[in-house]
Amino acid sequence: MDMNVEVAINPNLDISKFGRRLEQALKLSAFKVEEGAKQNIVDNNSWVTGDMFRGVRALPTTRPLTWQVVSEMEYSPYVEFGTVRMRRAKPFLIPALKHEAKNFQKAVEDCIRTLS
Repeated sequence: MDMNVEVAINPNLDISKFGRRLEQALKLSAFKVEEGAKQNIVDNNSWVTGDMFRGVRALPTTRPLTWQVVSEMEYSPYVEFGTVRMRRAKPFLIPALKHEAKNFQKAVEDCIRTLS
């Protein structure tokens, strides 16, 4: 059994407007993840010198519609996931990402609605 799917784009749609709105939504979500991760660092008492707090940053990449949120300190994974011998996990980045995921999904849905 063959299955074919055909997608047609209305030539009157302003796709560039969609792309700009999607880029704005992505940028906003990346900064909200950064903000949430920093708040989690404070809330879970991972603040010692402030280096990890300052090292969490939302950054655009060279690829279109792509942002990353990084934690630049080399020990960040040990704080996020814990270690076998030394410390329990104090997640800060993944909870911030999960918290923002629903907001980002809604923003993308709003962008898609602008196409109709």
